[in-house]
Amino acid sequence: MPASTRCANAGAADASTSTASATGPKPLFTRIMAITSSNAGSTLARIALCVLALPLAVSSAGSPPADLRNNLVYEIFVRSFADTNGDGIGDLRGVTSRLDTYLNDGRAETNTDLEVGVLWLMPIFPSPSYHGYDVSDYESINPEYGTLADFDALIAAAHRRGVRVVLDLPLNHTSSEHPWFRKALADPRAAERRYYHIRRDEGPAERGWHVASTPAGDRVRYFGLFDPSMPDLDFDTPAVRDLAKGIADFWLARGLDGFRLDAAKHVYGDTFGAITDDQVRRDNEWWREFSEAVYRRRPDAVLMGEVLGNRRDVLRYVSGLDGLLDETFMSEFAAGVHAAFSFVASHDRDPRLASALDDAKAQGKVANVDRAYRLAMYMLLTIPNHPVVYMGDEVMQRGRKWPDDGSGVFDRPLREPFPWFRSNDGPGQTRWFEPRFDRPGDGVSREEEDRPGGMLDLVRALSHLRARHPAFANGDIGAILSDTPEWLVFERGTDSERYLVLINQTAEARAYEFHTDWYPAWIGGTLLFRSDGASRRWIEIRADGERIGRTVRVPACGLVVLRRSP
Repeated sequence: MPASTRCANAGAADASTSTASATGPKPLFTRIMAITSSNAGSTLARIALCVLALPLAVSSAGSPPADLRNNLVYEIFVRSFADTNGDGIGDLRGVTSRLDTYLNDGRAETNTDLEVGVLWLMPIFPSPSYHGYDVSDYESINPEYGTLADFDALIAAAHRRGVRVVLDLPLNHTSSEHPWFRKALADPRAAERRYYHIRRDEGPAERGWHVASTPAGDRVRYFGLFDPSMPDLDFDTPAVRDLAKGIADFWLARGLDGFRLDAAKHVYGDTFGAITDDQVRRDNEWWREFSEAVYRRRPDAVLMGEVLGNRRDVLRYVSGLDGLLDETFMSEFAAGVHAAFSFVASHDRDPRLASALDDAKAQGKVANVDRAYRLAMYMLLTIPNHPVVYMGDEVMQRGRKWPDDGSGVFDRPLREPFPWFRSNDGPGQTRWFEPRFDRPGDGVSREEEDRPGGMLDLVRALSHLRARHPAFANGDIGAILSDTPEWLVFERGTDSERYLVLINQTAEARAYEFHTDWYPAWIGGTLLFRSDGASRRWIEIRADGERIGRTVRVPACGLVVLRRSP
């Protein structure tokens, strides 16, 4: 379709309504299959039914419990979320305090929360770094975030509301300040020396190898793929494997529901480039061993592994982990719309989705950031598997890595304080970092987006829709291709419930026409959900919902969901 008519390039919606029709039904696929349209000219239709940035339940070890797929996975950087003691730093009590008022109040009859089903906490361990991915103690809480008692209270409160809690666990490396590493450097005969890759300082310099001085004045080299402050652990040492499994057991015994496993492919993959088949095999052997230990303690535990790379890289790891945070499709999606869409499944995707859309607009490739963002949310919350939302995505929070200007800011703008208030000031607002993107009154805050038709309102409504109708989580998915690229239409369902999702990708309201010689059951179906910027009513869930005839009107850049009985 011409760029000027695409939703992402739309200005004000045309009030007129045009009509397009569908060509007929297509086969249904399982929930993890990617579906590709033959309409090469339609950006969303080409790739939108890929499993974008979601944990793929494809492991031979078994998929996560079905109920986990019903709800939002909400990722929280605790430092930036909510502060309860006035020091400007977010804490665990802050997360607990926002359960009823924002995340999930545990009451099915309300719709004022996000209906979060899984809380994914970025690292909360003691660490010399603000981000926490270089851990100095795996069995304690960063004192800026609280105590183990605060953690226990959060787990108990979340469980009372039917919410599970998953913790980011960086096992590939420790902090250079971890007692293990200090002992390893201090004594070549210490058992901890074998926990790391340490050798004599000789030969030419190699990437990833760093020089350190021991207390005795000797110089050694140690391997740290990501940074000198993050020495890699040696998983060929049996004691390291036992320690890693013991760490998991410690947290599971306290009620934790599972882990997001950071840098899963770098246990043996010692490069940012191509990883060999042997390294993949050894990675998978370890993660199977780890998974088995976790499931012995908690048969229903959640495990999600981070594997960055192309699709082939991701699929090489499905035998070792239940869930993979597949970021392959993010790059494909971004390429399809000139970096307009970049689903955030990892903690510091650069740039954040709203900023990527701003870039596309500046390049003349997107004219309407808000509408393009809505299309992204439609897909995220109607396709199979876990929809992952990084805190702030629901209010279009912006962020990107900062230029290397000597300020030391670097990646902090990807984790700016969550904007609760229009003024950026109020109870619970964190202040540990001066935002580079969020400004008072810029329209990006919980207060400003918590309105009929706001982005928060949309995400909240779609999350409740998904939670109340399990077919969106557990059902199969099929594609019905229209004869024009303006439409993306697919079916979701189980044996007991069927839904049709219609996404209008254009800047004008359109009527979708059903052919009478196929899918006759959809004629007279029930309207379950309609995004309608004119009425500012985002969701209708009624037992006797509005019924449709041969055509259904879909708003400009809008979404309609229909329901029928099989």
